[in-house]
Amino acid sequence: MSKITIDQVKKLHPEVFNSIFQAGIKSERFRVSAWLDNSGNNLTDLNKGISSGTHPEAINDELTALNLRVERKLRNQ
Repeated sequence: MSKITIDQVKKLHPEVFNSIFQAGIKSERFRVSAWLDNSGNNLTDLNKGISSGTHPEAINDELTALNLRVERKLRNQ
């Protein structure tokens, strides 16, 4: 099985590419917002959290639900 490149997806399936891209933007906004909401006034924790690329523990269930919705949407296209 050959692998498809990002450029091929963009060219051959622009609606799928856009959906994936928008889901990524939404996920990253959600992650950064979660750090902003959960860090209080501690800028060191905020910086470390955002830079880590991870999510605060408090939102793991919400993130799982979001990922499941995105996966279902992509499967149904």
